[in-house]
Amino acid sequence: MDAYGGPEAFLTRQALREVKVSTYRGAEALALEMSVDEQAELRELERQWRDAEEIADIADNLLVDPTIEDELRHLKEGNQPDG
Repeated sequence: MDAYGGPEAFLTRQALREVKVSTYRGAEALALEMSVDEQAELRELERQWRDAEEIADIADNLLVDPTIEDELRHLKEGNQPDG
């Protein structure tokens, strides 16, 4: 895989060959399997990361009282809080 520039480049090159998967043997078959597995794992990790960010955003919004948000906004703008 390294000779091709990594798993994604390897898969791209193999797809351009338009060869049946059943024709792969030995190291080439192993490289194909490893590349596909790595790409699937990467997609799953990216999905989990997006889910975690979404949950963190929801949690952040649940923890902060809206009046505090208003006061923080006023302070950032250089104004005194309303309360």
